[in-house]
Amino acid sequence: MNTLLLILFALAVCTAARAADWSWQPAAQWRVDHQSNRLLSVTQPQASEAGWLTLDAAVQRATEDVQLSLQPHFELQRFAQDSVLDAENESLQVSGKRLWEYSQLTASAQWSRLSTLTSELAETGIVNVNTRQEMRSAQAGWAFSPTPQSQLQTQLVFSNVDYPDGLRFGLVGYRYFTASVGVTRQISSYTSWTVGALGSHVTDPILEITSRDVGVQLLRVGRRRR
Repeated sequence: MNTLLLILFALAVCTAARAADWSWQPAAQWRVDHQSNRLLSVTQPQASEAGWLTLDAAVQRATEDVQLSLQPHFELQRFAQDSVLDAENESLQVSGKRLWEYSQLTASAQWSRLSTLTSELAETGIVNVNTRQEMRSAQAGWAFSPTPQSQLQTQLVFSNVDYPDGLRFGLVGYRYFTASVGVTRQISSYTSWTVGALGSHVTDPILEITSRDVGVQLLRVGRRRR
């Protein structure tokens, strides 16, 4: 999926959503900034100015027992001093919820293709712009409430993150899978207890590194009476 296809897809969905009496909210934003050391260089810091154009569309439909949401996102970034930094960021998120009398099922999926200038600053601190981060993820959850005071929750999450040509910059793709289950019991209007277990599995298909993690959780939530 490229930028043009993403925009055309969003426009088509918005048109169909309007015809089907869905709700949709498009948004556009333009901003400029100035940073003294955008690439976090230790030896040769350089100031730069940039302009950002962001286009979003939130398409939603909600009935008594079904909720659906579609959120395409496109961002164009341009830099005055260094065109090498120029990039387009794209993402698409789809989510849904199905409600029954005592339970609910939620599911979502996300795809994104981002410049490492924006995707890695908070995660790894590597802001080399000569590669991209490509991410695909999905998650599903189910909650069952047999009584108003108790609830069982389960969740599955899978993420696939790749960095084309990113290994030479220290960026390694990975596959991440996690599963969790928990039971919450409302003891009173002021106190609740949650008991849960979780497990995760992380693999790096290039370096063939694997990590597994399991754990249990006991959580008490309460508030003081006045």
